[in-house]
Amino acid sequence: MCASSQAALHDVCKRLLDETMALERDAKPALETLADNVSSGSLERVRRVKGRMNSLTGRVAGRGCHHVLWASTPVL
Repeated sequence: MCASSQAALHDVCKRLLDETMALERDAKPALETLADNVSSGSLERVRRVKGRMNSLTGRVAGRGCHHVLWASTPVL
């Protein structure tokens, strides 16, 4: 792989890692709220987080940035 391709892949993986970390920050409070108060609003919030997680997982798998998945992304 040439240097420019490696740099581009590194940039993409870095962005995906940043998105993973943001997802972690959003998932924990959403799950805690759902655990404390099961309501349609809190359930919908967790569903949105799960949708983001599934989208991110698909993008990571498609780009060969599998090490991003090793971050402590919660399982929903």
